[in-house]
Amino acid sequence: ENINSALSDYVSYHNRFNDSSENPLIIEIKKYLHDENRKPINGNGGIETIVDNVDNIISFEQYNKFISSRRSVRSFSKKQVLESDIRNVVNLSIKTPSVCNRQGWGVYAYFRREEIDNLLKYQNGNAGFGEEVNCLLVVVGKSKAFSRFEYNQLYIDGGMFSMSIVNSLHALGLGSCPLNLCMPYSREVKLKKLANIKTDERLVMMIAVGHKKNEYIVAKSPRMNAESVLTINN
Repeated sequence: ENINSALSDYVSYHNRFNDSSENPLIIEIKKYLHDENRKPINGNGGIETIVDNVDNIISFEQYNKFISSRRSVRSFSKKQVLESDIRNVVNLSIKTPSVCNRQGWGVYAYFRREEIDNLLKYQNGNAGFGEEVNCLLVVVGKSKAFSRFEYNQLYIDGGMFSMSIVNSLHALGLGSCPLNLCMPYSREVKLKKLANIKTDERLVMMIAVGHKKNEYIVAKSPRMNAESVLTINN
């Protein structure tokens, strides 16, 4: 239904700006949409008009304060993370941009102590704090969402989705730490089997989640300035 409504809006858009009556693509789409066996055009896909209301957007200073206050946390309290909080975080993170709006990502959440410990054995960067992780997320990319020419896009979209999750966790007051999952494919297969992750999904990263303590230590690493990474061509 969403595909039908998106195609309908596509045809309407072209009809508004040019005569598309002889366009072969438009003709084929119209045939598709008017097929008597086709479902009614009542989905949510398509286009919409946005009237920008700057009064409802946080200021750059507020965003700066929020982003600057987020740190990778490697020390968590014993308070349990709620499934409802993770669900809210993921619902918000799905608004992340993706190529052609395909949303070719997924995330698995684990809350049981034994399961978290077993999965973290496959990750080499959690020594010293892994036993404090109250919730472990594994972000994946769905290979079926991409063509063979888009082999990097799975990780680009999955990485952006992961950053949205991390920021959403921070907005909820939860601590998090992204964990690298670069490993040989043979090892990835074993991890996915243990984690009940589908064979056509590729690992992007783990995210350790927990409630922050009142006081905790974080890694201190000076950031580059814009001049070190920005090249302006004019």
